Amino acid sequence: MRLFRHPLLAATATVIGSSIGVGIFAIPYAVMKSGFSIGFLYMMAIGGMMLFTLLAYGEVVLRTSGKHQFTGYAQRYLGAPGRVLANISFIFGIYGALIAYLIEIANIIEGLVFGMSGWPKELYAVGFWCLAFFIIMAGLNALIRFEEFVTIGIMVLMLVVFFIGVSHVEAVNLATIHPQHFFFPYGVILFAFGSLACIPEIRNILVERHAAHKMPQALAFGIGGVTILYTVFTVMVVGISGEQTTTSAIAGLGSALGPIVAVVGSLFGIMAIGNAFITSGFVLQEMYRYDFHYPKFFALFVALLIPLVLYLLHVTNFIQMISIIGAVSGGAQGVLIFEMFLRAKRTGDREPEYTIRTIPALIRGIELVFLGGVCYELVNLFV
Repeated sequence: MRLFRHPLLAATATVIGSSIGVGIFAIPYAVMKSGFSIGFLYMMAIGGMMLFTLLAYGEVVLRTSGKHQFTGYAQRYLGAPGRVLANISFIFGIYGALIAYLIEIANIIEGLVFGMSGWPKELYAVGFWCLAFFIIMAGLNALIRFEEFVTIGIMVLMLVVFFIGVSHVEAVNLATIHPQHFFFPYGVILFAFGSLACIPEIRNILVERHAAHKMPQALAFGIGGVTILYTVFTVMVVGISGEQTTTSAIAGLGSALGPIVAVVGSLFGIMAIGNAFITSGFVLQEMYRYDFHYPKFFALFVALLIPLVLYLLHVTNFIQMISIIGAVSGGAQGVLIFEMFLRAKRTGDREPEYTIRTIPALIRGIELVFLGGVCYELVNLFV
């Protein structure tokens, strides 16, 4: 039985569940580096930018007959060059995210058991990987139920952390500003809002219930909820830890507020990251199935084995990885989506359940932001 019978609630839960993952734990550190006021502006601006991008992608999906994933839509509207770029950006982005999820969830589980088991972190990662594999194999209905449960759990756990920690927030910690690190939060926050992969899944949920016209509301409520959660969490962590904020937000909160918050925060982290890993793995499997025509089991094996192998080979630079993935992969995908959107307006083969206005100046402006972020991150990486 599904927790959310109403299609709008089920779709909104999917947006929130697929957005909130490992990125939330990196946002406080990134915001601390630039200063809270700069970081807050980034969260508001990127949240709005991503909402418009998701709305455009949703219209592309609803203007196209048949079931596809990102690369399939790129092939349909941008031809072979578009498919190649989509493959590179999409696969690089999801595999990088899956590795980041394994890194952080192993760290969190190790912290939760306080190292008492004596087991290596890699064993926790492998155990979680096996669980995720079987959940994804169970199919879309199980995934929907899991995401809905996780979304409710995230809300409850966030409230617990808020009420325990709110009295420890110091306003002075939110007043600092470091303009020399103005661009530092961009890639991390863009990564944290990276929910493009959920659009085909939301389409399936809503079409099954004859409610595809509710996609704009689901996206608006979902991105709005994510923005609020990110802002509250960042205020809590930076307001409590200040300049001592670490790359692992949960560890910082636990040190400041005690073991109860450490345990609650760890449970929140496991649920959020676990859900994001499973959602991303499902989307990658579907891409291999529908766009590359792999059998279901083989598609899932290919989707999940590569990040596990790379993790076991100690690819572990957490902050740098998600910043690069967010700026480079997220930016490239954003540009491709708007190009697909413009083509789908002219050549789509079905009438969509909703449409958004084509505003050329706004679209080109967002594309320039995406491309600027790609260039900035690559220059930082190689210079």
